[in-house]
Amino acid sequence: MSLVQLVLASLLTLPVWSGDRNEDTEARQARFMSVATAEVDAAERATCSGEYNGVECKPIWKGSIKEIIAATESVGYWESNYSKAVGEQHCLGVPGGCDHNRARGYWQCWITACPELWKTDSNSPEEVKVAAWESMKLLIGFRKTCDSWDKAFTAYTGRGCKVSATGVARRTTMLSIMRKL
Repeated sequence: MSLVQLVLASLLTLPVWSGDRNEDTEARQARFMSVATAEVDAAERATCSGEYNGVECKPIWKGSIKEIIAATESVGYWESNYSKAVGEQHCLGVPGGCDHNRARGYWQCWITACPELWKTDSNSPEEVKVAAWESMKLLIGFRKTCDSWDKAFTAYTGRGCKVSATGVARRTTMLSIMRKL
């Protein structure tokens, strides 16, 4: 099984947001395939592996590729539940409403933190790919600055490098995802 297939299988085991319970299974799988592909592409770019191996590439992540994918998947789950509405930028009725329309994508990137994302067309395949990369770069930066995943996950939410229930919950999800990859 390829890494993309493993990530897809992991995404499909996450609890479904209540607003997506009536989503067609095939449509959900196709939507999640774009997420899985984007997360793997971002991780390969971060580690200079896969198609980025042998080209001008400076790795920004020296750890396990599966670890950074699991961390990024956890962020997407906790930020948006990978909700179809959030992915399509239809945030009315979604708890938090895409940070009151200041964030985009499944990983809820703000323009100040992810300017490249805001240059892409909303609800496009390119948006998912750029959002995965931008959020992964942020997360890697927080992991390097903070001394634990708990603190890095809390920093991602804008509350600095400190241990919080939010960070612990996201790390727990990350570890559960890693066991599936």
